[in-house]
Amino acid sequence: MAPMTAHLTFTVPLTDRDRQVADRLRRQYSNPEKASQIYRQVLALYAVNLYCQCMGIETEVQSSQIWDAWLRPLCESTDLPVRGLGKLECCPVSENGDSVLVSPETWSDRLGYVAVRFSSTYDEAQLVGFRESVSEEIVPIEAWHSLECLLDRFEATDTVVREPLASSVIHLDRWLQNCFESGWDAIESAFTPRSLGLAFRKVTDNRWVERVKTIDISRNGETVILLLGLSPTSTAEIDVWVHLAAREPGRELPHNLQVEILDENDSVVMQACARGTQTLQLDFSIEPGEIFKVRVELEDFTMVETFAI
Repeated sequence: MAPMTAHLTFTVPLTDRDRQVADRLRRQYSNPEKASQIYRQVLALYAVNLYCQCMGIETEVQSSQIWDAWLRPLCESTDLPVRGLGKLECCPVSENGDSVLVSPETWSDRLGYVAVRFSSTYDEAQLVGFRESVSEEIVPIEAWHSLECLLDRFEATDTVVREPLASSVIHLDRWLQNCFESGWDAIESAFTPRSLGLAFRKVTDNRWVERVKTIDISRNGETVILLLGLSPTSTAEIDVWVHLAAREPGRELPHNLQVEILDENDSVVMQACARGTQTLQLDFSIEPGEIFKVRVELEDFTMVETFAI
């Protein structure tokens, strides 16, 4: 296989919330070495979990042993359960960057091992390598293989890796630079000139931007419009509004159509449901580095879009 200098890696943002959770667990330990280890383990778990989400691999991050207050002091591992298959081990790269420490307790019951390197400020993580098996505690960084081998590992289980519901993470900072993904169109393409002054528009800065996406929610061709707008505030936060409306002006949304805002762990933080209404809207603020998802559901239809700033 190709050496580390010529293989696929993957960089993900680490949010303030990620670091806050890691810091909360770190402060439970008086031993500085153990505290630092826990901090890095939690962030490695978040980084690998986000990668799996982007690749359409279903995980159960909340079932990791790292969250068990009784087991955490006794184990040196950071397991990420993969639904129906087993566990991946999330392995922080040493602070000097030349090796990865892999606990012997994980050598026999893992789907594989993912090496994770952090930026100096822990606001970013890079998945730098994968191994199917490990038989030594200290694995040199050059002994790790391309992340492509991780996907090959799932194919080897005869289990099809699920396609992500959203093809990739949409980076909203690019929207502020007028760079948009295919399928997200100018608002004028979906709304008539008369309706452009709708109350959902929340212009707070001359850098505000809105884009719309048409969603086919039923087998008979019924469609709705998903609008996402954002505007920088005077602080580091970004105001975001998510709006659903029927394609035809004045028409009610399908009964029980639901829109939800999820955090990076797929927990629902906001939701709204159509009950004879023409529109649904959710407003919130995010900080640079944060990730959120918008999920639209109706009966057996589900669509998810993942966004990051």
